[in-house]
Amino acid sequence: MNLEQFGVLVRTIREKLNINQKELAKELDVKQTIISRLELGKGGTIEIAFKVIAYFQKKGIRSHMIFFEPFEEELLFKDPNQELVSQLKAISTLVQKL
Repeated sequence: MNLEQFGVLVRTIREKLNINQKELAKELDVKQTIISRLELGKGGTIEIAFKVIAYFQKKGIRSHMIFFEPFEEELLFKDPNQELVSQLKAISTLVQKL
């Protein structure tokens, strides 16, 4: 993943969370222009990237999913416990049919 791809992911997630760049910048204690440049793939630091990921994680984003290739937006918000429960219910239904 390169900086431009990371920026697209940051923008996508930020928009899903219904926050604007200014709000995200305030939460991270950085200037809005830093968020803009990061989203455009024009700059940023590893420190800012970690701040963004930590913030998203606090908002319920499964941060490790950001780096999966190919990026699947719906996986970011999927609760792994709910997925497990769904699979167990499906297995239970199949076993009952036996």
